Amino acid sequence: MVLRDRLKDLNKDILIKVVYLTNRFIRHDYSWDYFLRQLQQIGEMDYHRQTIGIVRALIDDIEAAEGTDVHALSPDRRRFYILSFHTVLMDKIGDPDDPEAVEAGLAELRLVR
Repeated sequence: MVLRDRLKDLNKDILIKVVYLTNRFIRHDYSWDYFLRQLQQIGEMDYHRQTIGIVRALIDDIEAAEGTDVHALSPDRRRFYILSFHTVLMDKIGDPDDPEAVEAGLAELRLVR
């Protein structure tokens, strides 16, 4: 899967952010511009530009593979991609070494509404 290849060499901090934000974009009917405005509201996060670039590339990959906008996909197809990203994340990080650090990173991402 091309998507897995795009994610496999990311460090875990970037991977966590990429998976969270990509899944958030897939779940909601956000335009890309609206999504970016939401991210601007929380300010710059670590690896901000790299993370956003990877999220955009993943969305582009999905749309190219599916031949349609990601938001036009059925709920089952969206869930397929969300679960695929989650699997890559779990394969990479396994059980977190530092649950407090993971929770702190997730708290930062939860500010994106």
